[in-house]
Amino acid sequence: MEHKMIDMKKAWNIVYEFIAECTEPYAEHIVCILLTGSLARGSYQPGLSDIDVITVLCDDTPEYVTGGISTLYDRISNKYSIQFGPIIRQHRDFYRPWDNELDIQPELLRLKAFGKTLYGEDIIPSLPNPIKQEIWEHDLYFKNWIREYEPQWFTNWRDWSLKACLKMIFGQATSYLYYKADVVEYSKHAILETFLRYCPDFPHIQSLKKASYLWQHYFEFAGDEGLRKEMTEKAREFENYVVLTLGFGEKYLIR
Repeated sequence: MEHKMIDMKKAWNIVYEFIAECTEPYAEHIVCILLTGSLARGSYQPGLSDIDVITVLCDDTPEYVTGGISTLYDRISNKYSIQFGPIIRQHRDFYRPWDNELDIQPELLRLKAFGKTLYGEDIIPSLPNPIKQEIWEHDLYFKNWIREYEPQWFTNWRDWSLKACLKMIFGQATSYLYYKADVVEYSKHAILETFLRYCPDFPHIQSLKKASYLWQHYFEFAGDEGLRKEMTEKAREFENYVVLTLGFGEKYLIR
């Protein structure tokens, strides 16, 4: 989906619209509504950033409620042409033992770092902190899932969009920081500065520098095919280096 140029004020209005329309029929089933991502961090970028709203439901909430909220997410996403969920979880999903399919572990890191409670009970302070081994197990599960269900991701990398290339580099930089320096940093605007502070000798640091510049000036370069091809190479090299350095193994390399 190509995002419309929705500014930060409008993005917040979309969130409030969702909360109003969600709570009016389903309030009794909702524990809280949480915000994470760039909008919560204050680094929202029009035309690029998603709106990451998590609706936390009471345990054993009826399926019709989950379906209704999912439909609401989709309707608002289509209405404003912006990526808007659906992220719907039951309260118990945030506690051990975690289901790797739900992506709870990395979401907990983000919530603990800069999540905001917008409606209902403020559960963030009481949520558990996953240990590194638990994040590792989730990451390994996700890599295996991609290999099995989205194998073209490893073989069709030359067709990645510029945006996909930049997000690949940022995502791998985030993983490297976490595993090598015990630092949680998800902001695409802050990742370079944080990386230079903790991992200045990283061999592909120039790729991260270029990705950071292009993200901040994305719409000046979005149509540059030569640049897109260049960044696909850099993203593939960046990903493969991180995968091998962290010890995930050669079977996860992008060929």
